[in-house]
Amino acid sequence: MHAALAATVPLKASARFSNPTLSGQILPTGKFSLGLVPSAFVPDRHDYLDSDSRIAMGVALGFDCPQEAIEIEARARAAPLLDNSPYFEETPTRAAKGRKGISPKGRDSVVCGGLILESYYDRSQLSFLTLTVPPLSEGSLESVNTRWGEVCHRFLVALSDKLRPHGLEGKWVYVSEIQEQRWKENGQVYLHLHLVFVNKKRGRKNWILDIPTLRSMWVSALLPLAPDVADCPWVQVKAEQVRKSVRNYLSKYLSKGAAITKEVIDAGQADHLPGHWWGSSHKVKQRVKEHTAPINEALGDLLWEMCLHGPGQEIARCHPIIITLANGEERHVGWSGYLSPEFAKDMLSLFADRPPRW
Repeated sequence: MHAALAATVPLKASARFSNPTLSGQILPTGKFSLGLVPSAFVPDRHDYLDSDSRIAMGVALGFDCPQEAIEIEARARAAPLLDNSPYFEETPTRAAKGRKGISPKGRDSVVCGGLILESYYDRSQLSFLTLTVPPLSEGSLESVNTRWGEVCHRFLVALSDKLRPHGLEGKWVYVSEIQEQRWKENGQVYLHLHLVFVNKKRGRKNWILDIPTLRSMWVSALLPLAPDVADCPWVQVKAEQVRKSVRNYLSKYLSKGAAITKEVIDAGQADHLPGHWWGSSHKVKQRVKEHTAPINEALGDLLWEMCLHGPGQEIARCHPIIITLANGEERHVGWSGYLSPEFAKDMLSLFADRPPRW
C-alpha cells in the first residue's frame, strides 16, 4: 500500500485483494476523479470451493452442469470490487436505461463536449437548435417516445450529410428534455431536442442550414414513426447564434427534469422516457478524450495528499468517496472534485495527449 496513504488515512486492503493502486482522470473542465483499484487479483483469503462443494452449489443454484457454478465462482472472485461480499450473492436487477435521467458520466460528457466546441470554433459559427415534437395522436406519440433514439439518429445522420460538403460534419452535442409545460397541462410526455452544432464556415456571414431546411429534416426524422406529422400545420424549430458559454447553455438543461422524470415514472409512463438523454459526435468524443489526462501513480499520490488538506490554491473542491462493505464497515476509497483553472491547465498540458486551448 502507498506509504503516504497508510500514514494519513485508516485504509485497509480488500479481504480479497492486495496491492491497491491509484487510478483516475482529469477532464477538460478540470473535474477529476481518483480511486483505489486492485493492481492484481490476488486473493488474501483462499476460500475456493472444492469439487464436491461446487457440485452442491451447482445443484442449489439450479445448474445442470457444475461447470457453470465454477465459472460464476471465478467471475465473482475476480470482480474488481473493494468489498467482501459473499461469492454467489444475487446481483440486483439494474433499472432500465434512462429511468434516472442523464447519468453523471453523461453530464460530464456533455459539458466537456460543449467546452470543445467553444474552444475550437468561434461562437459565431455555432448554432443553438431546439427541435420540438408537434401535437400527435396517442399512437404516434408513443412510437416517437419509445423509439426516440431512432428519431435522433435519423436527424443527426441527415445533419452530417448536409454539412459534409462544407467539411463541418460530425461536430455536435445534444441533450433531450421532457417539455415541462405540456406535461403539467395534459399529462403527456413530449420530448424535444437541444443541439449545439457548427453551422457556419469561419468568416462567413450566412448559416449553412437555415430554419426551413432544418425543419424539413426534423419532419423527415419524425415521419416514419408518426405519419400524422405530415398533417401538422407547423413544426416548431428554433435556431439562434451562440452568444454565451455553450457549457452553461447545455448545463441548464442537464439540471432540469429530474422531478418530472420521477412524476412520469410514478404515473406509469416510464416507457415514454428515452433510453439515452444525451449524445455527441464521434469527432467531439475523440477530442474530449485527447484533452483528458489519465492520472498515473505519482500524480495520484500528489492529488490524494492535496485533497487530504482540503481546498486550496490547486484544489478548488474535493469530496471523499466512501463505500460501505457487506459487513457494514465504511472505507475511504477515493476523491472527486475540481482543480483550480490554472492548476487544471498545468496538469492537462503535462498529462493529456493535447494541451488545452482554453
